[in-house]
This record gives sequence, C-alpha cells and structure tokens, in this order.
Amino acid sequence: MTLLSAETFIRRLDDEVLYQRGFDSATVIIKPDSNRRFVINPVASTAWELADGQRTIGEIVTVIRATYEGTPETVLQDLIEWASNMAAQKLLTISQSPII
Repeated sequence: MTLLSAETFIRRLDDEVLYQRGFDSATVIIKPDSNRRFVINPVASTAWELADGQRTIGEIVTVIRATYEGTPETVLQDLIEWASNMAAQKLLTISQSPII
C-alpha cells in the first residue's frame, strides 16, 4: 500500500457505495457488492464529504481543525489512519496527484 502523507489526495468511491449522513452527523456507508455497512463518526463524515480527489489529506485536516478540536499532528495522524483503513476496504482511492 502507498504510504500516506499530508500531500496525498483521497477520493471516496461514490460509484461503489451508498451513503447517508444522519441527523447526528454520523454517516452510514453501505457497500452493496459485499453487503457490508460502515458507520463513521462526525469528524470522519466531514472527511468523507471532502474526499473528492481534488483535496489532499493536509487540506482536509485544515477544514476539520476549523470545526473540531485537536492538534494538527493528531488530526493528521488520525486522518491518515482512517484513510488507510477506508482504502483497504475499497471505499477510498489514494494518489500522489489529483484524482479525476
């Protein structure tokens, strides 16, 4: 797997999943081909919405820190770990350049 950093671009795989953000800001992601369901917290929900392939992890960290508490280093490490896990589940794609 590619090593992720603040300069890594991430994109949610909209064509592979169904998702709905709930009233409590958590998001439910369903992967129909495997009938798996993932529930992500409000911070991860924000990252999911921003993962459009045109933003880097570092840019997403900046947006998240404007709304949620956490040091830049902690938020970056948490987002890298989350993105890595989501990519392993084939819910996100990652790249070192913008993703179309």
